[in-house]
Order: sequence, then structure tokens, then C-alpha cells
Amino acid sequence: MENRPLRLFHYLLTNAQALTTEELIQKWDKIFDFDHNMQVSAKRRAIQRGLKSIEDALNDPQMKELFIYHKERSGKVYEYSIDYNGETFINNQEALVLTKILLASRALNNLETTTIINKWQNMNSTKARKTIKSAVNENFDNESYIIDSNDREKTIWGLEEYIQSRSNIRFNYRNLEVSGSPEVNEEILPLHVFFDNYYFFLKGYKFENNRSQFKTYRIDWMKDIIKVKSKIKLIGQNMPQNSKEDPKSLFAYDGEEKSLEFEYYGFPDYIYDKFPQVELEKVEPDKPKKFGFPVHKMRVKIHYSDGVKMWLLSQATVLKVLSPPEVVEDLRNLLEDGLKMYPRKGEKNEISTDLDSKA
Repeated sequence: MENRPLRLFHYLLTNAQALTTEELIQKWDKIFDFDHNMQVSAKRRAIQRGLKSIEDALNDPQMKELFIYHKERSGKVYEYSIDYNGETFINNQEALVLTKILLASRALNNLETTTIINKWQNMNSTKARKTIKSAVNENFDNESYIIDSNDREKTIWGLEEYIQSRSNIRFNYRNLEVSGSPEVNEEILPLHVFFDNYYFFLKGYKFENNRSQFKTYRIDWMKDIIKVKSKIKLIGQNMPQNSKEDPKSLFAYDGEEKSLEFEYYGFPDYIYDKFPQVELEKVEPDKPKKFGFPVHKMRVKIHYSDGVKMWLLSQATVLKVLSPPEVVEDLRNLLEDGLKMYPRKGEKNEISTDLDSKA
């Protein structure tokens, strides 16, 4: 005889609503793929015995750590449901927060995102699933997913396995940010997978022509990844400390490390959140307040790259770089170039283009 209690347990665990005995009888053919010709009274007794077996089994202390059995009165009848224990598995609040973060990050495509969210929902209580589903649907549609269809999950898992085993890898790579960039074959020791600004990246160590360097690759631009025999070795003090190095970079661009001194005129917590390694040199309450906050003079070590430049330019009205002088000069030139793109009415557009030079 088929195991009716186990089938009943599975249905109650995966079903998104609490059900009475009579409702379970009506769903008999969905729950069981046998004994279809049983009388209704026999089905009722079978379900009642199954529910009693489930209740007894889930009263075991070890089972209670995994599942919660609900038997709640609704009028003259009882409703039954089973949920995962939120103290062991992801609970309702955690699933909602993680779902919101995943959607806001736009890190995955349509299929990847919906698959993960559905699995999270299945681990929540029957009542919570509706709340999470409603929260997901209220301001989200297919246009909000990234368009790339690559299987990031499988690739990232494979890369992590290579990292753990200290295996070198070879792959084809094309930097699509550079127009006309050719596809090149890279061989590296993979070190660290991380996420930044919609995309996943791999940081690796490359040794070529007697020159070593750390390089960053966007994972969805990596093709034909294979493991190769170990040639590159990186040990001891040369290993990058990812938890310390990641906050120094922005938008996954590589750059030279510099110590940046600046004045910040806005809400200082934004800087502490952006750069956990930032140091406060002093607060200058006597300086003019642009946004109602006292000026904070700060210093931070960063990798001065295109990513950092983009962020600094976005903060141009609230952050003033004081040193080093080469960064101040670089930002001044970038701001001047940007200003030329917005001439006032009657002013000549001073942007130099190929068309202008041929005119």
C-alpha cells in the first residue's frame, strides 16, 4: 500500500492554504494517485488517520525543529496546514527582505529571479506566501529584470569551486565596454566572486611575461571556462584581503590605490555606508553649511578608477576632494568637460567631435 500519510504531509507542506478534512477529500486525486474508487467515507477515515499520524510524527522534538503543524478551528471544523520552522529555515520577514533586495539589485534575469523567489515563498507559512507574492507584484514587471539570459548561478558555483580548490582556469573574454574590443584568451588563478552595480564579477591573479597583476572580469562576459593544470601560485602575504579591498573599489573597476582627503557637506552616514574604512579627521561646524549638516573632513583609501571617478562626479555638489593634487586636477578637468556639454542659451557648444573637426 502506498504511504498515504507521507503523500498527505507533502501536499499540506507545499499547498498555499489551510484545508479542512472535507476539502482534502475533494482533492484526493491530486494528493494520491491510487485508490480513486474508494467510498467518500473510506477516504475520510484514511485522511483522518493520515492527519493523526502526521501530528504524532511532528510532535517529535527533532521534527519540531524543522516543521510546524497547524490544527486550527474554523467555525465547526478544523483546518490543517504545515509550515517550515522559521527558526531553522528562512522565515517570513527574512524572505520578504531578501526578495526586496534581490529585486532591487536586478542581479538576475527573469527566470533566475522568479525561480529563487518561488523557492523562498515555498518555505514560508501559507499566509505569508500571499503577502510576499503581493509585495513582489505591486511594483515589479518583466521589464525590471536584466536582459542578459546567461546562467549566472551555474557559472558562479563553478567559479567558487575553482576558487576553493585553487585551480587555474582559462576562458575567452571580450570587454564590451570598449567598442570593437577583440575576444582574448585569459588564464588566471580565480580569487574572489563579488557583486557590484547589477553585475557579478571575478577577481583573479594573472602572471604573464614576467609581470603579475590582479584583474577583474565581468562574469557574464566570460565564455568557455575550463580548468587547467596549475601554473600560477599565489600564497601568503600576496593574497588580497577581499573584505578590506572590496570597499575601496566602485563599479568593479580596477585602479591604483590612493588616499583621498575630502570635505563632505551632506549626511555623513552615507559616506560611512559607502566606505566602511573611511576615517574622520575632524568636524568643522564653523564652515558654511550647504545642506544643514556640519562639514566633515574625512580620509579614505580607494582604488582610483573610472568607477570611483563616476561616483565622485555624482557627488560634485556635496563632496570636495582636497588631496592628492593629481586627483583634484583630474576631477576639475572632468567637471569642465562635462560642463561643456551643457552650454547656456546663446553659448557655443565647445565639445570637440569628429564632425566638428571635419566641418
